[in-house]
Formats: sequence, C-alpha cells, structure tokens
Amino acid sequence: MCSAYLSIPDTDNPVKKVKAIVKFTEHYSEDMHNILAAEGYAPKLYYCERVIGGVYMIVMEYVEGESIWAVILSPPPTWTPCGLLRVH
Repeated sequence: MCSAYLSIPDTDNPVKKVKAIVKFTEHYSEDMHNILAAEGYAPKLYYCERVIGGVYMIVMEYVEGESIWAVILSPPPTWTPCGLLRVH
C-alpha cells in the first residue's frame, strides 16, 4: 500500500512555502533514498518517520517532470555506472 499527495504552498502562511510530496507507505528505506538523492536520482528528503498505524510518512521535494505513465511508455533510461555502484 502506498498513497502520495501533493502539498500546495499556502501563500498567506510563511511557514508553508514549499511545494512537497507527502507519501504514506508500509516499507521505506530512508538510507537508500538519501543515497539516490545524493547522486541526483531522487528528490531531497525532508522527513521520514513511522507514524500512527505503523506506516511511514515521507515528505520529499516536489520535482517538476514527466508523469510515471510517460516514463513507462518511453525507452528505457541509460544508467550511469556511478549511480548503480552507489546503490549496490
């Protein structure tokens, strides 16, 4: 199970000025996310903790880009050896 939501900044509230993705999931690897983010393969991670019900709440940078469907229908990406070695 995984649910993701887009958090829209509140222009009247100076605390809420960042557009972000909020995701809830049963399994998540904060370490893996940070490794991928350091190599430019994942958005910046703002928050990752277990919350009520034992699920993880993950808050990450919103990145403009293609939808997952556009990515699935496009040719496979070429991976850099450096990025793959960091994950393994």
